[in-house]
Amino acid sequence: MDLIRLDSRPTPENEYPDDHRQVADRVEKIESHFPEDSKLRVDFKRFGRGAQRQSDFAVEMTWVDVSAFVRGFIEMRHPHALHLARMIKLAEAVEDEGWIPDDPPSEDFWSILPSSQ
Repeated sequence: MDLIRLDSRPTPENEYPDDHRQVADRVEKIESHFPEDSKLRVDFKRFGRGAQRQSDFAVEMTWVDVSAFVRGFIEMRHPHALHLARMIKLAEAVEDEGWIPDDPPSEDFWSILPSSQ
């Protein structure tokens, strides 16, 4: 995951962005007593080019964010995402035939698939 800064200075006048980016330093699991409240945190340490004005950033993601990413990759027809979509459809079909897993998904899980799938 990359963090992208779209401008070279916070308050430039009539200046085009230069798309400075930095790769994540680490991904940390933020587990909750309730699994649906768990998150992933992606850290970006000392973001910036100069010796001054560098900041630390982090992005926290929930399952809602991840499912939106998966849906987006399915819509873009990424091969791995399409394979995942087929596996989700297969699991849904098996569960529709009566198999009940030990840890069934919540009702909204199946909405991870775009309507065209």
